Amino acid sequence: PHLILAGRKDNEYSNLIQFAETNELMDYVYFTGAVNDITGLLSITDIFVFGAKSEGSPNAIIEACLMELPVVATNLPEICDVLSDANIPYLFEKNDIEKAADNIVDLIDHKDLRIEIGKKNKEKCKLVYDKEKNFNMIIDLVENS
Repeated sequence: PHLILAGRKDNEYSNLIQFAETNELMDYVYFTGAVNDITGLLSITDIFVFGAKSEGSPNAIIEACLMELPVVATNLPEICDVLSDANIPYLFEKNDIEKAADNIVDLIDHKDLRIEIGKKNKEKCKLVYDKEKNFNMIIDLVENS
């Protein structure tokens, strides 16, 4: 397996590069920095991992779900609201690195499960974020206020 780390290059990013170098992982870890082509990145991804300490609107999780990816992420209410019930067991508590790693390995080892969870995530997102339904709710709010 290969790991692609995308995101802002901050202090933590430097620590991750140092960790990969120290542990001779540079042949398996790719550091992209910020990515403009999110759809392109997600299209070559098998498992989406998101380790936030807090979250407002989980746009990155929604994008991953719409690309039919299973998600290993921090167990936060905002993230739970987006994911299918099948994906919930792959959430981990803040700073529980062992659980996160176990979840990733389990999904690496079970391709059919990854595909099934990914499809269920997309189905849930399409229901929750249906643009016509949500637009009609906004119209109703405006007209009835």
